[in-house]
Amino acid sequence: MAEQIIYTTNIGEVPVYTPGGHSDTYNRRLIGSFMGSEHMEVILGEMEPNGGAEMHSHSDFEQASFILEGKLMIRTPDMEVEVNPGDTLFIPKNVSHAINCLEKSKFILIYSPPREK
Repeated sequence: MAEQIIYTTNIGEVPVYTPGGHSDTYNRRLIGSFMGSEHMEVILGEMEPNGGAEMHSHSDFEQASFILEGKLMIRTPDMEVEVNPGDTLFIPKNVSHAINCLEKSKFILIYSPPREK
């Protein structure tokens, strides 16, 4: 039987970064390829009021989000939807979207496969 390796991460030890094309956004990569994950990346994101993301799409990964706190407006070329605590959001590959933060927000992001290799 192969040895299994389990990693743990404490939020206080995770560096903060702001993704390109985003403003007033602070992410912490909790699980990713740095741990050996081949199929997902998990991020804790926080966004300040009036922060957001410019219109963009992801050609190489899917994105799922679970809203913990706050209120965000998600726009695509075809629709606009407000997401609130308890809401889940799925953005398939190649779907253009933009984000506007209406209230200080906190959310979990899951990327599959991991975007950072």
